[in-house]
Amino acid sequence: IDLIGGTNGSPSVATSDNWGIGLGANRATANDRPVLHTTGTATLNGSVATPGTSNYWGVAIGYSNITTGTGGFNVTSTSRSIMWADCAVTGPASISGTSASLSGTNTFTGNVVVTATAGDSTAAGSQTLSTSGATLTYKATGNVIVDPNSTLQTNAGTITLWSDTDGTTSRGGGVKTGSGSSILSTGGAI
Repeated sequence: IDLIGGTNGSPSVATSDNWGIGLGANRATANDRPVLHTTGTATLNGSVATPGTSNYWGVAIGYSNITTGTGGFNVTSTSRSIMWADCAVTGPASISGTSASLSGTNTFTGNVVVTATAGDSTAAGSQTLSTSGATLTYKATGNVIVDPNSTLQTNAGTITLWSDTDGTTSRGGGVKTGSGSSILSTGGAI
C-alpha cells in the first residue's frame, strides 16, 4: 500500500492546518479508529510546500490501528512527521521527516526507527515495544529529545538515542532527557 500526498500552496487561511497526509486525524469517538491492514508493506509519503502555522506535517498519524507484514510501516516526508496519539502498530515501523516525533501513548510489536533528517527527533508520552527483543532507535541530525515525564520502553530490546548523525560541527546535537522521563529496556542495552 502506498499513500502519497502533498500540499502545493498556502492554506486558505494563514492560521489553518496544513498536512500532506493525515491518518486518523479527525477522530471524534473511539469508534472512529482507521484500520490499515496489509500482509505487505505500507508506505506513507507526504510533503508540505507552505507550512501556514505550527500545525503543519508532511505526515501526521493518530488514533490508528496499523498492521503490516515484514516490510513494515514506513513514513517519509520532506517536511515534519509525527505519530501523535493512541496508535497500535503491529509490525516494524520507520518514521522519517525533517523532524520526526512520537508522542502520546503508542504501542508497537516490531522494531521502531524514528529519524530526523534535518533537525530534532522527539519522544513524548509513552512509547512501548511489547515484543521481546524489538529495538527502538531515535536518530537526528540535531538533538534527540525525550520530553519531561515521558517513557520509552522495550521488552529486552536495545534502545538507541543517536544525535548529530550527520557529524557536522556547525549544528551539532545532543541527547536531552527531561525531568521525570524514563528509558526502560527491561534487560536490553541502552
